[in-house]
Amino acid sequence: MKKTLLTLALAIASLATIAQDNAVKLNLSSLALGTGYISYERALSASKSVTLGVNYTSMGLPSSASEIFENDDQGEGTVDLSEPTLKGFGITAEYRMYTSKAKDGLAGFYVAPFLRHSQYTIGTETIFEKDNGDEFIGKQSIKLINSIGAGFVIGSHFNIGSHVSIDISWFGLGLTASKLKGKITTDDKTVDFRTDSEDIKQEVEENEYLTDVTIEQNEVQVSSVGFLLPIVRGNIAIGFRF
Repeated sequence: MKKTLLTLALAIASLATIAQDNAVKLNLSSLALGTGYISYERALSASKSVTLGVNYTSMGLPSSASEIFENDDQGEGTVDLSEPTLKGFGITAEYRMYTSKAKDGLAGFYVAPFLRHSQYTIGTETIFEKDNGDEFIGKQSIKLINSIGAGFVIGSHFNIGSHVSIDISWFGLGLTASKLKGKITTDDKTVDFRTDSEDIKQEVEENEYLTDVTIEQNEVQVSSVGFLLPIVRGNIAIGFRF
């Protein structure tokens, strides 16, 4: 009986050790900026782990953001019917290498290369003016597409008690390759963007930053050339280890 209890105790102790190889974390810095970011970290060994994080953003932008939608084709009386909104998501994968020799697991200073895919859209509803002075309601949006990034981040992971941890990413830097897609749509049946197709195509051809254009009766889509954007990271997250 004593041997059975000892074996059971050792098994429980072993499972308890294994149980600390996982952590689910909530990014507190992102919450302050209106973005929800949850990540899961899994230990591969005493000094290495993989992390997968998902973030989602849905927030209103200040009215000054409307300036990015202004163009010469809008009438002088153009006004916003709604404030611009930012929506989108991102997925980030990290391979963490811990320098600490702590036996607690998922703890200490780390360096982590990462990959990221993200997709965001800024949109608003606006009143446009036709050449004849008539007005119609249209929706504008600028979407970040094909956004793939890579870089590295350095940080520290602190364990507090048996199940709580604090993960601080001190600094991260990288680059993301992206394209933009602009879109104007309307439900007004009296509008037909195809009547201005030649002018629209000419404007796209004369703009070195624009490539493809698609023109339908109630929709115009324009794509941009590819470009690079910097990625800067830094955050504080609270985690639950299990």
